Amino acid sequence: MEKYYRTRVNPEGQEPSQEEALSLKLNVLEELINNEILLERAKKLNLEASDGEVEDKFTELKSPYTEDGISAAIEERGRFSG
Repeated sequence: MEKYYRTRVNPEGQEPSQEEALSLKLNVLEELINNEILLERAKKLNLEASDGEVEDKFTELKSPYTEDGISAAIEERGRFSG
């Protein structure tokens, strides 16, 4: 969890307050739990995407962006998620 938390904290920005850090850690924990629940449910329902399906969807989602645009979108999403 700590590793995932560190990806959410802006390394160039000010260190979050103790309250902000706790809130962010709780959000990270909730997200990790939800991901695990979704993975278990998908496994139970035998839902699995092939590598080709994943690659096709990735290509579809990135098609409107340039390489710089993709990087910016990922960074932007990282800042606002959680």
